[in-house]
Amino acid sequence: MRDKGLLAHEITHAKQFLCHGFLIHSILTGLFRKYRLWAEATAYAEQWQVDKIETQKEDFIDRLWLFYKLHYSREYIKKYFLQKLET
Repeated sequence: MRDKGLLAHEITHAKQFLCHGFLIHSILTGLFRKYRLWAEATAYAEQWQVDKIETQKEDFIDRLWLFYKLHYSREYIKKYFLQKLET
């Protein structure tokens, strides 16, 4: 299956929903950029752990920076994401 990494990403979000409750998770994701960064960076880190494609790191960092309305610098997001990969 080619999409094992994507599946790991989505399972991570499902676990986040279950852990915090769908409504709470949705509110936190919508209102708090730090929580949104945590949730997405965690999911992308899980995806990378499955695929282990080195070029994906920069792609995931760009996605976090461009598409999630985080309003953090790319360098901050890169540092945060790379720390997630170490944990």
